[in-house]
Amino acid sequence: MDRSELIKRLIDEGSEIVYSDDLEPTKITLSSDLGKLYNNYLKWRQDGLTLLNLLGLIDLANAFNSLDTLNSPHFPNTKDRIKVFVNGLRGLQILFIAELRASLLAVTLDTNCVIEYADRKDVENFECIETIILSSATNRISLRVTNAAKVDIAQDKKSKRMERTLRFLARIPEIRVADQSINQKDYNSVEERVKSILFPRSDFNNMSPNKKMDIEHLTVHCWAKRDLFVTSDSDFLKKRTEINSNLDTDIVTTEECVEEILAL
Repeated sequence: MDRSELIKRLIDEGSEIVYSDDLEPTKITLSSDLGKLYNNYLKWRQDGLTLLNLLGLIDLANAFNSLDTLNSPHFPNTKDRIKVFVNGLRGLQILFIAELRASLLAVTLDTNCVIEYADRKDVENFECIETIILSSATNRISLRVTNAAKVDIAQDKKSKRMERTLRFLARIPEIRVADQSINQKDYNSVEERVKSILFPRSDFNNMSPNKKMDIEHLTVHCWAKRDLFVTSDSDFLKKRTEINSNLDTDIVTTEECVEEILAL
């Protein structure tokens, strides 16, 4: 299921809640199961927040998180019914915006691209990354880094370069994957597939920190169902045919990414 389909499913679930007969004042009865309806609203609110964070739509996730809950619901109290109805409508509006954004080409920058951009040593590569960033600023694409990028960069022993890179990194939204907000079994399945392709003969427990970070970056990218993973890392590039065919994503260089954007 792609990004847009996941959001459409949430829109359908929200519509069932908002337009339920149990919230219609003329149809409500004492037998209406409003407690169940409110529990469905709470679950829908949490699922929406989790998905929007996962897709890197942080501003929309924050807006969704502002949807009201009831301290002590008193269904069929009219005021509480109206509150759930109005907040449900707000949530649907947020998801409609998310659906539009999810249709954009979803690009993830690998950490090495972030460092190379901050270094500005390779002019051609810098210009490619600059084009990618400007394309995001003009809403031609959706640009993100993984939530492991900050940890990865913090390992840089060159403190000045690390500080410069972190300042640039702060400009790009993260894909947020928290342990409590994912289906751990499914996430682990993606991680195992990534590991088996990148480092098939390596024991994870004995891997170098860099290899573990590579696995995490690509796993988060694939888990978030994004389109292009932009990198100059040979570990990814030499395996990209296998990655592209088995993980439903595309590993590309910065130049190739620009070509994809220009073709939109």
